[in-house]
Amino acid sequence: MSLLLAALVSQSFAAGPTVRVNLDEDVFDSIGGDIQDADALLRQELEKRFQLEGNTALMERLARANAHAVRGLGVDYASNPKMFVFGVSAGPAVNDSGFDLFERGEDLLPANGFTPQAGIMAGVNLGAFKPGDDALLDRFVVYTNAMRAAPAIGDYQATVWTWGLHGQYAVVPPVKKGAVTWGGVDATTGFDLASYTVALTQSTPVDGGLGTWDATGTYEVKAKATTIPVEISTSGSVPGASIWLGLAADLAPGARAEREVSLDGDVTYDDDPDVTLGTASASLTERVDVKPVGARFFTGFQFDISAVKLYTHLNFSTDKSIGAHVGLRVAI
Repeated sequence: MSLLLAALVSQSFAAGPTVRVNLDEDVFDSIGGDIQDADALLRQELEKRFQLEGNTALMERLARANAHAVRGLGVDYASNPKMFVFGVSAGPAVNDSGFDLFERGEDLLPANGFTPQAGIMAGVNLGAFKPGDDALLDRFVVYTNAMRAAPAIGDYQATVWTWGLHGQYAVVPPVKKGAVTWGGVDATTGFDLASYTVALTQSTPVDGGLGTWDATGTYEVKAKATTIPVEISTSGSVPGASIWLGLAADLAPGARAEREVSLDGDVTYDDDPDVTLGTASASLTERVDVKPVGARFFTGFQFDISAVKLYTHLNFSTDKSIGAHVGLRVAI
């Protein structure tokens, strides 16, 4: 019997698509072309290339992957810092798809629900502010994480940012027996904000038979999420290495994905690019809101080199999302 349950609710909205093709009949008469065939072919090609019929399934996958990408990004599950911890990490998440990252083929819209995220994190044990033996404060660690980056991905410009704030309480404190330490039981919660945007950064030619439409303008895909994880975890360590695992309920007050298409340009004659056959434009606004309330299993492993920790973390969610990130931390 599965220990993990999930309920998914989604809403979608689309405006359009709107496709306009205005070809010059006089020019077509002069070159001996069939204007009706050219109009039909150009409409067919641009609707296929930009998938203007909408793609609700992909929008849902993007929204869920983006919400999943930040799971555990700003929390330490095994170091049990007595004073503070800080580090950096990065990794992707996918939802019900493979790892091909927005590959541009015949169609511009990617086929996969994939989002990357990264973060710089810091945490402090509240017991560090009150010297002495205060067992209660020593059990609380507060974490924050944030990052903004804008990497280029092929023909696209990506923009990612995240911010999180979490609190962790040692329900059962760590127990050490010889060289082996059981990390006890930790309860962790907080919130994460995540945003991922990918925009086409160059003109896009579309073949229209006798002519080519050189499309310029906006082709942008966005995913945004506000999520609240509630986690229970435990860990174990021996000299040089640690491992952890946990279960979580992930609440999402809001997770969505959007697509905006607003392109126009001239249609030029292939045999003579100085001849303009007409103009064309395409527009579409699409949005899908997803409210995942699901369960997640997570685990991780780290090498402990004194205060330096080299780690990897894995997440498996009941909404078919899988995420991973790797990083380096220093815990004292």
